[in-house]
Amino acid sequence: MLPKVIRIRFAKRGRLKFISHLDLCRTLQSAMIRAGLPLWYTEGFNPHPRITVALPLPVGCESECELLDVRVTELPNLELTVKKLNEATVPELEILEAYEPVTKFSDIGFAQYEITLELPFSEDLAELFSGPVIVAKHTKRGDVDTDIFPMVKSISFAPKGSGTFCRALLFASPESYLNPEYIVRAIEKQRGLDQYAFEYSVCRTGILDKSGKDFR
Repeated sequence: MLPKVIRIRFAKRGRLKFISHLDLCRTLQSAMIRAGLPLWYTEGFNPHPRITVALPLPVGCESECELLDVRVTELPNLELTVKKLNEATVPELEILEAYEPVTKFSDIGFAQYEITLELPFSEDLAELFSGPVIVAKHTKRGDVDTDIFPMVKSISFAPKGSGTFCRALLFASPESYLNPEYIVRAIEKQRGLDQYAFEYSVCRTGILDKSGKDFR
C-alpha cells in the first residue's frame, strides 16, 4: 500500500528559535510517535519516518509558518492529530494545522518576514533597497559578493519604539532563495557597522506560492 502524505503547519517560538534544524526534526518525530501518528517507515537496514521540512530557517529565527510533510500508512483524523501533537510537545512548538497537501514544496515562491532591529529608524534604509545591494553571500564555493536586490520582492521600514521594524517579502523558490539574515547584513554594511553590531530578531510570518497566494 502506497503511503499518504499529510502537511503540518506549526509555529516555532521563544527558546526554540535556537534549536538546530536536525534537532527540530528529531523533536517533531518524537512528538509524532508519542501522539500515535501512523507513520510510514522506509525499508532497509535503518528504517525511519520520511519527514520533509520546507525552507529550514537559520538558528535564531522564529516562525509562525513552518511547514512539514510526513508520510503515513493511513490518513488519520486531522483535527484530532493537531490536538494530540500539541499535547505531545512543548508550548513553544505549536501545531497550527494538519491537512492533505495540494501542492509540492517546489511550488513555493516567496516567504514573508518581520524583522525588528535595535537600530534607530532612518529614511535611508528604504533607499538602500531601491537599487543593487551587494553583500557577501555564503555559497558552496565560499563567500561571494552577490546583488540580493533581485531576490527582494518588496520591503518596507517603519519606526518601532527606539528601533526599526522591517517587513520583507523575499524570494524563496528553489531557483532563487534569500535568507532573511542578508537583509540585516546589507544594513550593517550600509551603516559601516561590524556584523552583529546591534541586536535584531527575525520571524517568518507566511509562505506564498509563485503566484503570490498563500501556499497550501
